[in-house]
Amino acid sequence: MTNFFDYVYGPGLPEQVKDLYSHLSDIYRNCGEIYNGIWYDIFQFQKLVHQMENLFRRHGELVKELEVNKKKNKSNEVAARFEVKPSNIISAFDHRNSHC
Repeated sequence: MTNFFDYVYGPGLPEQVKDLYSHLSDIYRNCGEIYNGIWYDIFQFQKLVHQMENLFRRHGELVKELEVNKKKNKSNEVAARFEVKPSNIISAFDHRNSHC
């Protein structure tokens, strides 16, 4: 059976990225509970979720592109763009957590 992430974003999404997505969800939920018992920054959270979904979707596109290009022996140029590093994602969103 296909899991949710593979179904929505394509196969091959690294477990680290899935875990990061869950972790970020927890961070934003906890920020809201700390400040006033509800999601304090729900619009920022929704924006973050949308950006993460775009990242996952692009990752799925790159997986497909990589597979096609492997067959055409052009994998090197695509492989260079394929890297999804959770550390890069974390640093991109670190400033959003500064108010917690």
